[in-house]
Amino acid sequence: MKNVEWWKKPVRVFQFNLEDPYGFFIKKFDAETLVNLARRMRANVLVIFARDAWGRRLYLRGKVAPQHPRLTEKSSVEKLVEEARKFGIKVVIMIAHTANKYMYEKHPDWAQVNAKGEVIVLEHIPSEFKIRSPQWPLLCINSPYIQYLEEEVSESIKATNPDGVLLDSFRYQPDFNKACYCDYCQIAFTKETGLELPEEENWETMEWREAWKWRYRVVVRAIARLRNIVKKYNPNLVYMYNSHPAGWAGRANKVVEDLRDIIDVVFAECSEADHQPPGFISEMVRLTKAMSGGKPVWASRNAFYMYRTVTSATPIIVKQGLREALIAGGSPWVLFFSSTLTQDSRVLDAVAEVYKEIEEMEDYLIGLEEVKYVGIVASNATRDWYGKSNPAVYVDETRGFYYALVNQHIPVGFIADTDLANVEKLSQYSTVILANTACVSDKSIEALKKYVEEGGGVVATYQATTLDMDGVDREDFGISELLGAHYEGVLSLPWSYVILERNGFKKVHNIVPLGDMDYAFKNKRSEEGLANQVRAKVESEKVKVIGRIALAAADYGFEYTLGRSTPPIGIETMEPSIIVSEDKVFYFSFQLGRHYWRIGHPDYLNMIVESTLYVAKDPPPIETNAPETVEVSLFKRDNELYFIHLLNHTYNQRILSIPMGASRQTLPGYSQPYAVHPPRRVNPISNIRIKLKLGKDWEEAKIVLPLRKAEKKVKIKNNEISYTLPILNEYEAIVIEKTY
Repeated sequence: MKNVEWWKKPVRVFQFNLEDPYGFFIKKFDAETLVNLARRMRANVLVIFARDAWGRRLYLRGKVAPQHPRLTEKSSVEKLVEEARKFGIKVVIMIAHTANKYMYEKHPDWAQVNAKGEVIVLEHIPSEFKIRSPQWPLLCINSPYIQYLEEEVSESIKATNPDGVLLDSFRYQPDFNKACYCDYCQIAFTKETGLELPEEENWETMEWREAWKWRYRVVVRAIARLRNIVKKYNPNLVYMYNSHPAGWAGRANKVVEDLRDIIDVVFAECSEADHQPPGFISEMVRLTKAMSGGKPVWASRNAFYMYRTVTSATPIIVKQGLREALIAGGSPWVLFFSSTLTQDSRVLDAVAEVYKEIEEMEDYLIGLEEVKYVGIVASNATRDWYGKSNPAVYVDETRGFYYALVNQHIPVGFIADTDLANVEKLSQYSTVILANTACVSDKSIEALKKYVEEGGGVVATYQATTLDMDGVDREDFGISELLGAHYEGVLSLPWSYVILERNGFKKVHNIVPLGDMDYAFKNKRSEEGLANQVRAKVESEKVKVIGRIALAAADYGFEYTLGRSTPPIGIETMEPSIIVSEDKVFYFSFQLGRHYWRIGHPDYLNMIVESTLYVAKDPPPIETNAPETVEVSLFKRDNELYFIHLLNHTYNQRILSIPMGASRQTLPGYSQPYAVHPPRRVNPISNIRIKLKLGKDWEEAKIVLPLRKAEKKVKIKNNEISYTLPILNEYEAIVIEKTY
């Protein structure tokens, strides 16, 4: 295991961003200072700009880009690489950003421009502002700028001799408000397709659909083109891309899926972590691993809090965020801006604490694979062709299922579109979840049939498999044969209900409302589409109806002002809402995951968990009495070793009020809904019991707590092992190793 390439091991990353137009901080952070900071934090990878977004290079030996006016030899990237090598620290340079103010001012015709001819910028600017002097204008990779980037990448590698190259902020978007319509794009699109770029967003036209797919091809080809230069210079250089999996409407996840054979490592930037649920970084690591086909994923936790780059986050939230990356099979990455290190660097020791843990556990961590049990399909095709300009209507469904299962300690990961057609990969899971996975290929449908024949279970919701991979309507479920039912359209309702049969679910009330108020409350009272139910015509005696559709008695309820409450139940129909086939395929006619993600009620949670376990071909490999606030993940190495992570999210408090828009009250709200408070401490949990199902031929094992330097031998009965952890503070690792 010790001969594994360095970038395939669990690395410990320190990113330093010198991100201001004037270089206030260059003299404060010369190469020696940065390397000493990396050593203090026990980081073994340092990531730094070779060229910033204003277009200035931070290395000396070059001429492609202008040198930063305040750069000195002591602060140069060349010196940084030299100093880092003395201590075995790897250096990755950030290069080839599509944001480049200098080149924009030299060649304004290279800029990405929207359909109105306005310059597209990387920074977010209030919509009413007119951009007069953009700080980070995006340049077009269909223009001669791509040749400039090739020269820049080649020169920066030769000048600095780094260990890796990261394409950071490499943006070329398909979304209408971010899509480029420059002359170069117009000419290239027409030459390649024979069509003209559509000047308005219209998902019903061939031009728009072709332009959407073409824009993905453009960015994929550009990244592949730059890779050739990197690998030609040195095949051992690590080639990386920043996918920002939860940002930019998730579009870069499609780029990663298409580039899985081109990229060595994916950087999953998780800058949204402070206003996402605990476990968000773990979620993004698992999502990115699925998109990349299992490539190494390095995931970031900002050292600062929210977007206040001058203020450190609380030590506990930094530590737990870094550990989240680790427990999902990724590598932790801490990002410091120069202002954070200058004005408030108090979390340095918190980072060092986590990085020391990883350093001590490295021999155990190398070569681990997360144990697969439940796979949720995360479909880029569905997000694009079904979700279109509002991906959340699909993504929320997958996230609801994910967090329900994670919170119940059921091992769960994601499956990409590419892998859904692979029966061998599907067979690794006991249950596959099609959480409103509308777009599914014919090949994937055949793979799902084979998977079910071999004993696998499927949970599907709402309009799953009703479209092909280009969003074309099938007019039926693609898996109608497995469901024992046919698709007959959607009942579009502001509110609806599900009436459960007796003994349908153990922990769910028999009347379940569907729908929610619209929190903006400007143009509609209820959240559009949330209460919709599919009409599924059951045509098989092998299908059991567990729940039926009931209509609401009114369009909205009267028990709160403005019609924000749920209306009372009305007509109970004979239309099925929840069915299960003898082939162990569960189907919900509504958006179950989206309800749980949005509302969080245990009725939705328990329907997710009970249906998932009911159809699973095997019981869960791990059981625990840990509370929902403890994140548990399970890994193994062959049939020799199991590794259990326990991460404690039982915080003192966590106020998380996401901005939902202003409600139409006659008076302003008592307080604004923008409160996000960080955890400050972890409450310990006592006596966590764990039962683990082992592989075959285990007679005796050694239980090791590597961070406590404790171990004991135990006898194995029936290939199961039980262990009680006396106390869980912030984090614990448990190793179960076969002995002979």
